[in-house]
Amino acid sequence: MPIDLWPKRPQNTHPAYNQAIIQSLDQQMLLNLVRLKYRDRTHFLKVGSVTASLNFDGNIGIGSELDLAPGGNIIQPNLGVGYADKPTISFQPLQGEDFLKSVLSSISFDALLVMTQSGWSIERVFGLCVERINYL
Repeated sequence: MPIDLWPKRPQNTHPAYNQAIIQSLDQQMLLNLVRLKYRDRTHFLKVGSVTASLNFDGNIGIGSELDLAPGGNIIQPNLGVGYADKPTISFQPLQGEDFLKSVLSSISFDALLVMTQSGWSIERVFGLCVERINYL
């Protein structure tokens, strides 16, 4: 009976790739927030592509050994099956027009509501949204 691993592999690996990307972007955001606090230059990356290769290996062999003891094995069969999943996540710098659109775009009212309903104080939300109004 043939072993059919291929249809199940993308379903099993996709959440792990997603989690790795989310964790990486969360660390980037935290680092950039610290940079902003100390008025350092920020640097953002975006996910360029995610590719994965799945390699299957198999081997069958028979080995022999001279064992003269009672009950000794003379022929030893070998069977091996394996696979390797090799993901590649490539990042690209977020700069130029894409960067300006993501940084200077307006914050939706829904996003403000989500922040305040998740426990953020209204002072902190306004502090994040508005650093300065005119010369105030």
